[in-house]
Amino acid sequence: MHPATTPLLSFTRRLERFAPLEPGDRAAILTLPAQEERIGRGRRLVEEGQDDHPCLFLLSGFAQRHGILADGQRQITGLYVPGDIIGLRSEALPRAHQTVGALGPVELLKIPHKALTGLADAHPAIARALWNETLADAAAAQDWIITLGKRDARGRVLALLGELMDRCRRAGLAMRDSIVLPLTQEEIGDATGLTSVHVNRTLMALQAEGVIERAGRRVTLLRPQTAPRPALRIAIG
Repeated sequence: MHPATTPLLSFTRRLERFAPLEPGDRAAILTLPAQEERIGRGRRLVEEGQDDHPCLFLLSGFAQRHGILADGQRQITGLYVPGDIIGLRSEALPRAHQTVGALGPVELLKIPHKALTGLADAHPAIARALWNETLADAAAAQDWIITLGKRDARGRVLALLGELMDRCRRAGLAMRDSIVLPLTQEEIGDATGLTSVHVNRTLMALQAEGVIERAGRRVTLLRPQTAPRPALRIAIG
């Protein structure tokens, strides 16, 4: 594959969003022993407690990260869109804290953590980029706690739709303010702390108010300025 089209080039551009890289840094990233893989909907990309999973770079499709409560309920804590990095870990915290699953067919790049760690040790700029990536994720997680704790159902669903719209637009997957939702109503409920019935009623109410328009899985924000910020960005970059 020509270097200009290698998925590692996309990975390099992702890191450059978080720290400036020199030509030597970029060249080093392109030497990583990465492997492409296609995985079907519902398959798990990372298992909770797993300590040998690679770093994943999502090339296409959508994924979600979740935890399971003692009573079996699932809470989705983050969504991933194409261009997101999944499963960064360290020697101090080697085991995955939560499970990551595919929301549909996905294509991803698997990068061994040992190779990535070695690269970060040798290239401070790459280490800074990875560090800043994790800080952005942590900040987004805090924002989502506020959304879950202080917003009503309408605010939670709108925040999720607005954030998905923004991130899909940046990934080239949104047509103006319209996207095909990668989530079922049950999955929206698991992300927002609502039942699927409550999600359905909320979507119907938003449609009746003229805030959104729905056609099957496609949702259009008719009044995108009404979508509150911040929203779920982590594990939805």
